[in-house]
Amino acid sequence: MIDPNNPVNLNPQDLSGQQNSQVDPSFLPKDSNVYIRTMNTDLSNLKNQGGEALPYVETPTSIPNIPSPVGPAPVAMPAIDISVQAPVESKPEVVVNNPMPSMSIPTPVNEQPSTLDNLTQKLNELNPNASMPSMPQPSPTSFPVNNLSSNLNTDLNNLITPEEFSPMANVDPNEGTPKGKSKLMILIAILGLGILLVIGIIVMRSRAATPKINVKTNNPNTLVPPTTIAMAPVTKPSPFMPLKNAFQLSDINIDISKSPEIVNQVKDEAKILLAPNEFKVIAPKIKNTYLTATEVVNAFVDNAPQSLMDNLLEKYLVYSFYGEVHPALGIILQVKSENVEAIKTDFLTWETNRNMVKNTADLWLFSPKTPKTKVFKASEILGASVRSFEYPEKEAALTYAFYNNYIIITTSLESVNSALIHIQNGDTPVIK
Repeated sequence: MIDPNNPVNLNPQDLSGQQNSQVDPSFLPKDSNVYIRTMNTDLSNLKNQGGEALPYVETPTSIPNIPSPVGPAPVAMPAIDISVQAPVESKPEVVVNNPMPSMSIPTPVNEQPSTLDNLTQKLNELNPNASMPSMPQPSPTSFPVNNLSSNLNTDLNNLITPEEFSPMANVDPNEGTPKGKSKLMILIAILGLGILLVIGIIVMRSRAATPKINVKTNNPNTLVPPTTIAMAPVTKPSPFMPLKNAFQLSDINIDISKSPEIVNQVKDEAKILLAPNEFKVIAPKIKNTYLTATEVVNAFVDNAPQSLMDNLLEKYLVYSFYGEVHPALGIILQVKSENVEAIKTDFLTWETNRNMVKNTADLWLFSPKTPKTKVFKASEILGASVRSFEYPEKEAALTYAFYNNYIIITTSLESVNSALIHIQNGDTPVIK
């Protein structure tokens, strides 16, 4: 057997001895620093350590005649027939770190070694420095084979490639799914549960936000007539104590509109000065009840024409206007449109002998001086028919105006002008 660790063996020689020249070094493999463990070295180690050699059987070998290649061709390895009968008693561990480069040795023509000794002799002639260990010769039993690998029995193959060197020797067949894959499956399951939870929350919120609509269907065959609820008049409880014996009841309405307290308290509110040209509405109430238009006229005007009192409507205003010099108090009344001309005629009669001037003295917020004129002057302001009785002071004149079905009575021309501006096309409610 050729020792691959011996560099001499890497120089192929002609087995026939006819070609003694060495091969060109450029075709030889480079020296390797890798130690290659072979069966030959293991056998030598076993023999040196006192162990027994593997029982080989000397059998005749047959080497086929191979024609020599022309020129310096690579040497072909001869086929060797080896028969092994006895089992191998010990299996030394074989580790192949680097496979030996393939070599071919040309077989000499017409020369066929018959025994293992002849083969060994030929190998020693090729490698004079290599020492082949002697092997025991068991009983000759042989059977024809074609190559070296097929001549090795099961025990010898196990010696070359032991079971513990199998790539699948350390694989656990019962090992489950790798941990990385199992972790990935767990993460996917958690992510799926999270997505389902989010979708459930969104659906629940949308259902909660949707108002519930109860649709009631009436049977067309049964018609229910609409029911009308009679609202009972709301009356305040009686403040009087009950009596036992028979008695007489006299229910009277007390007119408090002539009370000076109404005039005084309204004037006190109007005298609270604001900025010039400001318009303030005053809403008089008694026990949280607003005064009526009739009560307002009776409070501030004496001996008013009967036509005015008979045609008054519910709507009215009490206001104060703040001029550059004096504040002015005024009232705005609404009358029936069809009787406006009759009321105008009565107002002209009311002017005579300064009766109107005397009967409206409670509208003044200050005491004016004696007027020089003795009659009312007619004018027109913002489409309204205006008549005024002027006083010596600035912004002082008893004035009344008719605009559509409105009647304005105040103490200055500036106050009439502001009142007309506010009531024309007015759309803002005073009390909301």
